Amino acid sequence: MNLEEIKSTYPELLRKYLFEGKEEEALYEAYKLGKECFESKIGIEDIMNLHTGSLEEIIKTLPASRVHEIVLKSSNLIIEFSIRFGLACQNYFEILQKTDERIRNAFYQAGEALTAGLDIQKMLYVVLNLVKNLTEAIGCSIVVFEEDKKTIKVSEGLDAEDEIFKHPLFEQVRKEGKANFISDLQEAKALEDGREIRSVLALPLNFKGKTIGVLGIYLPSPHHYEEKEINLLTSFACQAAVAIDNARLFSELSRHDKTLEALYSIDRVVSQTMDIEEILQSALARAMECIDADSGSIHLLDKTGENLILKTHRGLLSQEFISTISKLKMGEGVTGRAAGLQKTEAVDISHYPDLWLLPHMEKEGLVSLASTPLMAKGKVLGAMTFTNHEYRLFSQDDLDLLFSIGNAIGIAVENARLYKEVRDKAEHISAL
Repeated sequence: MNLEEIKSTYPELLRKYLFEGKEEEALYEAYKLGKECFESKIGIEDIMNLHTGSLEEIIKTLPASRVHEIVLKSSNLIIEFSIRFGLACQNYFEILQKTDERIRNAFYQAGEALTAGLDIQKMLYVVLNLVKNLTEAIGCSIVVFEEDKKTIKVSEGLDAEDEIFKHPLFEQVRKEGKANFISDLQEAKALEDGREIRSVLALPLNFKGKTIGVLGIYLPSPHHYEEKEINLLTSFACQAAVAIDNARLFSELSRHDKTLEALYSIDRVVSQTMDIEEILQSALARAMECIDADSGSIHLLDKTGENLILKTHRGLLSQEFISTISKLKMGEGVTGRAAGLQKTEAVDISHYPDLWLLPHMEKEGLVSLASTPLMAKGKVLGAMTFTNHEYRLFSQDDLDLLFSIGNAIGIAVENARLYKEVRDKAEHISAL
């Protein structure tokens, strides 16, 4: 059997499992396929990529309502394949007698992590602890690379700030896309609790020909990894890569749904009235729910275009603080910066842009702030600001959502103003 033969048969196997009511037959075929692939020296990464590609083609033909169900169900098929592949890697008969159940359970649990709520943070920790328990490692880590940033997640008891998790070995594995290890660090890396790390294994998280992260395994004593060990753990790394990509996909869908829901709810609220004050109050209340903020405020530009005047506010803000921010200049504070730059701004109190406002912010107990301009027809009408009393990292998705909400409110305000102008003119004409 070669890879081309599998490419021609696997999509049919996947459809048999998903749609033809032959689940048991398909699962058994997938189980056998694992051993055949190992004996033919076909890598698990190739099968994972083939599975994902076949699944994507199927998803294109499905209504949106069935996508979640089909993705979850398809994971069972690849889990059976992974089980057989993993057993073959470890010398099938030896594993069958000694650790068959442990390997099987670990793979099933890794498969469950792939679909466990599709929350990437929880999923990473589940995978880390599975690998830690399977290898009896002192700890594990996953470094995930996303565009211009990277995220380090470590298993319980380890500190992500420790230099061992930023070892050059990770960057080497990322560039080459191949597993590598240091059998003996010679100089042991001591952890805060007194434990030592002597051996490091780094496995690439490969998906669709790209290394999206690196899985690290740390042992307290020198260890030379045999090929069969690396092959087994590589299968785990491939499952983790698929899980990460699935989590990203569902996160994108979730964010898209959240954005649509937020914009729809804002539009529904502001369309019920043409009174600007009511629009601002209702929109701010709904926006605070969407962004989960402790307090919020909306400022509108005055006729000079130089000052931002507080029009409404909600949440835990003192009267003294409200008086302080009742009038801000363009470019002043995070609110003025958002309006002046015409983009969403987010800062924590340690980086607040205006020193004269900083003491008032600290006295109020504010820690994290974000502000977005209210835009209509390419013009800035004002800004909406959110604050939290605890540290909060506003993600780029949060900022994009805020900007979209700001545009929706800005358009509603502009429409209300135009309506008022038309109404005032009509009343003036009728009074003549």
